[in-house]
Amino acid sequence: MPSRILCIVGGLLFFLPTDLRPQGIHTIEYEKIRVIRALSGVVLDPSDAPMARVSVEEFTSDWKTALRSTETDEGGHFAMTSAKDRKVYFLQFSFPYFNPIRIRVRIGNKNAKELQLKMEPSA
Repeated sequence: MPSRILCIVGGLLFFLPTDLRPQGIHTIEYEKIRVIRALSGVVLDPSDAPMARVSVEEFTSDWKTALRSTETDEGGHFAMTSAKDRKVYFLQFSFPYFNPIRIRVRIGNKNAKELQLKMEPSA
């Protein structure tokens, strides 16, 4: 009897998906480096409303290692301190049921704009 149960359980495991990430989520990656005023900005939903608690992570240039992270506040704003030794920052923005966004930014002069991103819901 126990071996029969093991066969049934083993057979069911065969039908489980190998990729357990939610289907329909695609990472959006902007190739062009954006020049921004400071390592800060605002994240909006598709209706231009601010999004709170969006995860903002800085990654290494190969996108494999997260260096630090923060979250947006109730107004959708985030801020990180800039590093003296870095010219380009690799940022990823993520929120449940929305496509993650990857963007490269460089801090410019005071005339540069604030970073503003609009999240897209996943399919």
